[in-house]
Amino acid sequence: MKINTSTLFAAAVLSCLPFSSANSADIDWLVHERPPFRMWIDDTTVTGLFVEQAAKVFREAGVSFEWRRSSASRTQTLLEKNRGAICSTGWFKTEKRQAYAKFSKPFYQGNGTGALVRNDHTEVLLYKTFEELLADKHLSVGVRRKWSYGKYFDALLEKNGTKKVVHDQTNAGSIAMLAAGRFDYLLISVDTSDFLMNSVDRAKGKLKVLKMTDAPAGDLRYIMCSNNVSDEIMGRLNDAIDRLKLVK
Repeated sequence: MKINTSTLFAAAVLSCLPFSSANSADIDWLVHERPPFRMWIDDTTVTGLFVEQAAKVFREAGVSFEWRRSSASRTQTLLEKNRGAICSTGWFKTEKRQAYAKFSKPFYQGNGTGALVRNDHTEVLLYKTFEELLADKHLSVGVRRKWSYGKYFDALLEKNGTKKVVHDQTNAGSIAMLAAGRFDYLLISVDTSDFLMNSVDRAKGKLKVLKMTDAPAGDLRYIMCSNNVSDEIMGRLNDAIDRLKLVK
């Protein structure tokens, strides 16, 4: 099932879930900022597409939680070290991550990946497929350190030896770098593109999204939890996902 992102995002903003006050929550829910999927409104309020969708699952499963601020790299480190009963939402399931974490069934599927480029970059604008774009050794793609772009793109980047500019910026920072000419294109979720282009002042009116003919269907996203989270809780989450029919 494809997500109606405008409707879901509006609902997320309006409903801004309350912070759990329980001292003995089943899990700590680690949230790193990634608009419009995950956003801290203030120290007690989190919203966004992944948050709203995953919260339905936790509520349906009867699993209590407390939100905790984190970063993507810190979250992965805590999961690898199995520091407590923690979960984070919206991740790709990779073999490397499965070695140190538990994954739910998929709870979200977006609308696929596009190539974000500058309007005046005529060389990139000529491409119609990711296969050809990522094989061009003269062009560079901006990638976040320790980031997965899904099985299809991770494999394509490795196969083609695509020229990469590796950085530690947020998505907004990545877009600012692209607008400044630090690299030639970004791989970006179509779901996030309009929001991000409109939220970075220096990028407004300068960028566009290319929807390639060989782009796969939107990748599935999962709830990733530490091994300290019991199999019983993971089973409840999976049963809730099935009942809610969030992905088809």
